[in-house]
Amino acid sequence: NEINGITFAGVGRGTTVDHIEVAYNLDDGVEFFGGTVDVKFVSVLFCGDDGIDTDQGYAGRMQFLYVMTGSAGQHGAEMDGNRGGSNPRSFPQVFNALFVGSVDSSPNP
Repeated sequence: NEINGITFAGVGRGTTVDHIEVAYNLDDGVEFFGGTVDVKFVSVLFCGDDGIDTDQGYAGRMQFLYVMTGSAGQHGAEMDGNRGGSNPRSFPQVFNALFVGSVDSSPNP
Protein backbone atom coordinates (compact mmCIF):
# COMPACT_ATOMS: atom_id res chain seq x y z
CA ASN A 1 0.00 0.00 0.00
CA GLU A 2 1.79 3.15 -1.22
CA ILE A 3 -0.98 5.63 -0.54
CA ASN A 4 0.35 8.46 1.62
CA GLY A 5 -1.86 10.65 3.76
CA ILE A 6 -0.74 13.78 1.87
CA THR A 7 1.70 13.75 -1.07
CA PHE A 8 3.52 16.83 -2.37
CA ALA A 9 5.14 16.17 -5.76
CA GLY A 10 7.29 19.05 -7.03
CA VAL A 11 5.28 21.69 -5.15
CA GLY A 12 7.03 25.08 -5.04
CA ARG A 13 7.64 27.68 -2.36
CA GLY A 14 4.78 29.87 -3.63
CA THR A 15 2.26 27.41 -2.18
CA THR A 16 1.13 28.04 1.42
CA VAL A 17 0.75 24.91 3.55
CA ASP A 18 -0.03 25.18 7.23
CA HIS A 19 -2.12 23.44 9.86
CA ILE A 20 -2.36 19.97 8.32
CA GLU A 21 -2.95 16.68 10.10
CA VAL A 22 -2.83 13.03 9.07
CA ALA A 23 -3.91 10.28 11.45
CA TYR A 24 -4.05 6.48 11.16
CA ASN A 25 -2.91 6.32 7.53
CA LEU A 26 -1.61 2.93 6.37
CA ASP A 27 1.53 4.31 4.67
CA ASP A 28 3.51 7.56 5.19
CA GLY A 29 1.79 10.48 6.84
CA VAL A 30 3.20 13.27 4.64
CA GLU A 31 5.63 12.70 1.75
CA PHE A 32 7.56 15.21 -0.35
CA PHE A 33 8.85 14.20 -3.81
CA GLY A 34 11.15 17.07 -4.80
CA GLY A 35 9.97 20.67 -4.68
CA THR A 36 10.62 23.52 -2.28
CA VAL A 37 7.28 23.97 -0.50
CA ASP A 38 7.46 25.20 3.11
CA VAL A 39 5.08 23.69 5.66
CA LYS A 40 4.11 24.82 9.15
CA PHE A 41 2.09 23.21 11.92
CA VAL A 42 2.09 19.58 10.80
CA SER A 43 0.63 16.81 12.97
CA VAL A 44 1.08 13.15 12.04
CA LEU A 45 -0.33 10.43 14.28
CA PHE A 46 -0.07 6.62 14.20
CA CYS A 47 0.72 6.04 10.52
CA GLY A 48 1.73 2.61 9.24
CA ASP A 49 5.11 3.62 7.80
CA ASP A 50 6.98 6.93 8.26
CA GLY A 51 5.51 10.10 9.73
CA ILE A 52 7.38 12.49 7.39
CA ASP A 53 9.16 11.23 4.24
CA THR A 54 11.29 13.36 1.89
CA ASP A 55 13.14 12.34 -1.26
CA GLN A 56 13.99 13.16 -4.89
CA GLY A 57 15.51 16.56 -4.17
CA TYR A 58 13.06 18.07 -1.68
CA ALA A 59 14.57 21.36 -0.44
CA GLY A 60 11.82 22.99 1.60
CA ARG A 61 11.51 24.06 5.22
CA MET A 62 9.32 22.44 7.87
CA GLN A 63 8.43 24.11 11.15
CA PHE A 64 6.34 23.05 14.14
CA LEU A 65 6.15 19.31 13.44
CA TYR A 66 4.53 16.82 15.79
CA VAL A 67 4.88 13.14 14.86
CA MET A 68 3.71 10.27 17.05
CA THR A 69 4.45 6.78 15.79
CA GLY A 70 2.36 3.82 16.82
CA SER A 71 3.46 0.22 17.25
CA ALA A 72 2.88 -0.41 13.50
CA GLY A 73 4.86 2.65 12.35
CA GLN A 74 8.43 2.57 11.05
CA HIS A 75 10.14 5.94 11.64
CA GLY A 76 9.22 9.44 12.71
CA ALA A 77 11.03 10.73 9.62
CA GLU A 78 12.74 9.23 6.59
CA MET A 79 14.93 11.71 4.73
CA ASP A 80 16.26 10.37 1.41
CA GLY A 81 17.72 11.74 -1.80
CA ASN A 82 17.46 9.94 -5.12
CA ARG A 83 17.92 6.18 -5.25
CA GLY A 84 21.58 5.23 -5.53
CA GLY A 85 22.77 8.60 -4.20
CA SER A 86 22.48 10.43 -7.51
CA ASN A 87 21.28 14.03 -7.93
CA PRO A 88 19.06 15.75 -7.05
CA ARG A 89 19.85 15.34 -3.37
CA SER A 90 17.30 16.33 -0.77
CA PHE A 91 18.05 19.13 1.68
CA PRO A 92 15.05 19.44 4.01
CA GLN A 93 15.34 21.91 6.88
CA VAL A 94 13.41 21.09 10.06
CA PHE A 95 12.78 23.58 12.88
CA ASN A 96 10.84 23.04 16.13
CA ALA A 97 9.92 19.37 15.86
CA LEU A 98 8.81 16.75 18.36
CA PHE A 99 8.97 13.04 17.48
CA VAL A 100 7.37 10.58 19.90
CA GLY A 101 8.06 6.87 19.46
CA SER A 102 6.07 3.86 20.54
CA VAL A 103 7.06 1.92 23.59
CA ASP A 104 6.15 -1.26 21.68
CA SER A 105 8.45 -0.72 18.70
CA SER A 106 12.13 -1.55 18.42
CA PRO A 107 14.70 1.03 17.23
CA ASN A 108 16.17 -1.71 14.99
CA PRO A 109 13.27 -3.39 13.15
